[in-house]
Amino acid sequence: MSFVHHDAIALTNSILAEIEETGEIDDAHNRQLYALFGASFLSALNLIDRQAVKKVVCPAQRSFITIAEISAPDPNVIHAPKCPTRCFLKRPYCTCEIFSSKVVYKSEITMCEHLLAANLAERLKIIPQVQLTDEEFGEALYLLRTP
Repeated sequence: MSFVHHDAIALTNSILAEIEETGEIDDAHNRQLYALFGASFLSALNLIDRQAVKKVVCPAQRSFITIAEISAPDPNVIHAPKCPTRCFLKRPYCTCEIFSSKVVYKSEITMCEHLLAANLAERLKIIPQVQLTDEEFGEALYLLRTP
């Protein structure tokens, strides 16, 4: 991991901490996050605005974030619905291809749009929760199905 990548992670964490403290994203945060993430920041805000980000919790105090795919339906395209993306915040991880290729493998970016949306929604305390039993939670993780 390069120093630049490490500094970007530290700056991102600092900005997220400020957002959590103030409970809002101000103009300075908008500029900083856009400078760090570009269009991915706008995509993350779009996911939050469209209420695609949800926190799945269970009585055993385990949780993950699920992010529904949002796309405009095209009547000319027939395809199977995608499984929602799963994110984990304590040890940052996302199940999307961008995370594995550009964050983990190439270290080109510090987090994908899903992980950024999950972090922002969590820090702003605007993330709806879906309560599952411990058994349902385990199944949701194992089967990667939508709760």
